[in-house]
Amino acid sequence: MTLKSKGHKRYKEGQCVIYLADLVHNYAAKGPHTFPLNIGYICAYTKKLYGDKVGIRLFKYPSDLIEAVKRQTPHVVGLGNYTWNLEINNKISRWIKSVSPGTLVVYGGPDYPADPEGAPEYLRRRPDTDIYVMLQGERGFANV
Repeated sequence: MTLKSKGHKRYKEGQCVIYLADLVHNYAAKGPHTFPLNIGYICAYTKKLYGDKVGIRLFKYPSDLIEAVKRQTPHVVGLGNYTWNLEINNKISRWIKSVSPGTLVVYGGPDYPADPEGAPEYLRRRPDTDIYVMLQGERGFANV
């Protein structure tokens, strides 16, 4: 399910293309998954600050995100990171970096170590994650 625009979205020349995803498993069936309010807030805040300088799409399912990346390589991919979708995010991040090494991959969400010793190790184990935004993601992501 793509939550914003169906088919090909046309971006303006010079726009920063951003894909935001709160991914869930959907390989067996597309169940009643919750609306991704988390990335919706990040989208709204980023659009408020940057207006037409950014083109943003929201995704819930990995297959939709993969197809969108194949059609148009984004400048930035932001992934909502939780215990239940960590492995999906890790696989998607690896794939994105394999097809587009220049795409900035940003994780955000509560599944990140709070202790200073655990944080560097967490990122070392995820070399395809460029930035992790902690706490409320709106300001942190918009500053990226």
